[in-house]
Amino acid sequence: MKIISFLRKSHLLFMLPIAAFLFVSCSGKDDITDEPNKPATEQSDWNDVPASGCTITKGDIALTFPPGTFLTNSKVAVTELTTGEVAGGHEVSKFYEITLPATTKAPVKITIKSKEQADDIYFVERSLGYSPSYDRYIVSAYSTEGTYNNGTYTITLPAMENGKENVNFAIGLAHVQRIEGDDAGSRADDEQVGEVKWHVDVNYGPKMEWLGLIPYPDFRNFGLLWMSSTEQARFHKKYPILKRAIGEAIGKIQELGYKVKTDRDIPIIVTGCVDEYGMFTQSRIADEKSTLTIGLEKMVADDDTIAMKQTVIHELMHYFQSDYDTRSPWDKAGENGDEAILYESGAVWAEKFMDKGNLNVNFILQFLPQFLSAGLVDVSSAYEGDAESATNHKMYQHQGYGMAPLLEYMTKKMGLTSTVELFELWHKASDKTTFSALKAWAKKHGSDMFDGNNFDDFFKSLVNGEVISGIIPSMFTNVAAYTFNAEGKSSEFVERCSAYGCKLQ
Repeated sequence: MKIISFLRKSHLLFMLPIAAFLFVSCSGKDDITDEPNKPATEQSDWNDVPASGCTITKGDIALTFPPGTFLTNSKVAVTELTTGEVAGGHEVSKFYEITLPATTKAPVKITIKSKEQADDIYFVERSLGYSPSYDRYIVSAYSTEGTYNNGTYTITLPAMENGKENVNFAIGLAHVQRIEGDDAGSRADDEQVGEVKWHVDVNYGPKMEWLGLIPYPDFRNFGLLWMSSTEQARFHKKYPILKRAIGEAIGKIQELGYKVKTDRDIPIIVTGCVDEYGMFTQSRIADEKSTLTIGLEKMVADDDTIAMKQTVIHELMHYFQSDYDTRSPWDKAGENGDEAILYESGAVWAEKFMDKGNLNVNFILQFLPQFLSAGLVDVSSAYEGDAESATNHKMYQHQGYGMAPLLEYMTKKMGLTSTVELFELWHKASDKTTFSALKAWAKKHGSDMFDGNNFDDFFKSLVNGEVISGIIPSMFTNVAAYTFNAEGKSSEFVERCSAYGCKLQ
């Protein structure tokens, strides 16, 4: 009995600090003069979160911060949004906007009370993302599956490594028509390789307004637009093609050796709100929350099957490429330099796998002359001192589109799976530039192509149709008369090409 009594006392003593934590509430904040530039956030919405952790409760939502989530006392805001603002009549709960430091050292548990339980109820998260293709912030919204227990839905926000900035997102419960995709598996039996799943949100899409490159745009009035019954019917008619394309694309990308470090459930959003084939949207919060968007109007056009499949693998390549980019999600979502050359060249090159091994000739022809005439060396210094300008980003992007044939030329010599080596070398490089990665990549395979005037073979192979069978010398001559230089003068190619591009007359 004494032993049992001692154990009970010890057990109670052990439980005291745990119980204390469970009932600790975060304190409100009296002074918000040092808060980030977050518009329309009331003083009463802010809470102090100590390093020891606590729980914030507001209305039906609760956020639990474990000890060590923040290394120092931090501030978190929870703002109740207007009913119907995010998901209209499909909302099951109130929606809340959360503003918190972008670096958290532990997962944060989020619970929302609900009197209703149904298979189509999901957390809907709405946040700002970044489209590298359009160099703009956009509103991204997607469903996340939670668990239901005793009147409460729960999800966990993963730990984030984003530096010192604050991030904000809206979250709540809504009815969502969601199609679960196939489990795409992983490339290898490796603890460092995440499992990949995907799902399609088919009955809503965010308004694709371009918000520009501003640090804290107010996106509260950007609700979700829901598909009409006619749009739904058009979508479901083409969905089998989309499903096959997604499965084939992920399988091919993994076959090429690309992987992700953490488990993923990729949100693929189909929306009629954007007149584009599709886009990859980089999350500012965490890579796991990045999304793909497929434009409904382009998707359902009868003659766009190949274009849709090319779009799917192009944007999925960006999703996987992002995992090799060591910058924080916040930095990847807005600060872009010459890495756009690697991103776009790899994505355009990968489109061939959705069209019987044929590169996208019509698209490449628009940008190949620019790539050959400017040359990588010129591009690297063209806008020195203005690395983040929109003009500079667009130039790097176009260089990437035009560089896809170079990747095709190199992989014919080094193997299809060698492109992932290029990204691995870029990932490890100290200066992380396209140019150093290309040099290291070629050198690894015994080539000095980028160390001297050894570009000739690529150029001759290109004009002879040996790199892209769809390009013949007459076509190449015609497109070579494009205008490229700053003075607006057109230039023709000469026979000999330098290490990084063709010299101009």
